[in-house]
Amino acid sequence: MLFGQGFGFKIYCMQPTFQRDAREVTFEGMDKGVRTDMPGMFSYTRSLSLEHALHPDTIVALYMSGKPLPYRHGYPARLIVPGWYGMASVKWLHRIVVIEEHFQGPFQVVDYVYDRKPLTLSSSEPVTTIRLNSTIARPTDQEVLAKGENWVWGTAISGSVPVVLVEISTDNGNTWLAASWLDQQEAYSWRRWCWKWTVTESGSYDIKVRAKDATGNIQSEMADWNVKGYGYNAIQHIRVFID
Repeated sequence: MLFGQGFGFKIYCMQPTFQRDAREVTFEGMDKGVRTDMPGMFSYTRSLSLEHALHPDTIVALYMSGKPLPYRHGYPARLIVPGWYGMASVKWLHRIVVIEEHFQGPFQVVDYVYDRKPLTLSSSEPVTTIRLNSTIARPTDQEVLAKGENWVWGTAISGSVPVVLVEISTDNGNTWLAASWLDQQEAYSWRRWCWKWTVTESGSYDIKVRAKDATGNIQSEMADWNVKGYGYNAIQHIRVFID
C-alpha cells in the first residue's frame, strides 16, 4: 500500500500480522561473501525489533526521485532506518523474515557493535542511533585566512532528539559563542550552521565546535572508546592561521 513520500523516495508499506511469539524481523541483502573469522558464506543480514521494524518512519524504498532505485543505492529495494547509522539500512534487499529469537548473524553481533574490551568487561552493545555530533566544513584544518571577517560553517546532527544549539570556540575551548542556523529543524537530517568571525590579530587559532540536544546532552571532548571506533563524536578541533 502506498502511504506517503519522504527523503525523495516513493514508499510502500504492508500491514503484516505476526504470531504472538514473534520477536524480531531480519532483512537480508543480496550481497554475500566469506569471512576471515568464521567458515561459510554469509549474506549481509541485519535485524530490527518488531517495535522498530513497525515504526512509521522505518520504510522499504523502491523509488528515488520518481525513478527505480539506482543499483548503488540498493536496487531493487532498500531498507531505510532513519536516525540510525547506515549499516542498518540494508541495500539490495530481497528477503524479510519474522523470527522468534534474537538474531545472531555476524553483521549483528560481531560487526557493528561497541566492543569496549579490554577496557571493560561489559557485554558489547549494538551500534544503532546516530550520536550527537557536529562538524566544521570550512575553514579546513591548517588553512590560512586573512584578517577581518571570516565565516565558520558546518553541520550538526542527532539521531534521536533535535539539536538545539551549536557553539564555537576560537581559543581552544576556553570560551564558547552560539552559532546561527541556516536550515529549519528536520528530523533525521544534518542541519547547517554558520558563525561570523572577525579577526584583528595575526597568529594561530584553535577552533572547536560542539552541539547540544533538546535533552541537555552536550558533545564530549573525549570519544567513547571502542575497538573499531564506531560512533565517534568527540568535539572537532582544527587549527587555522591568520596572516
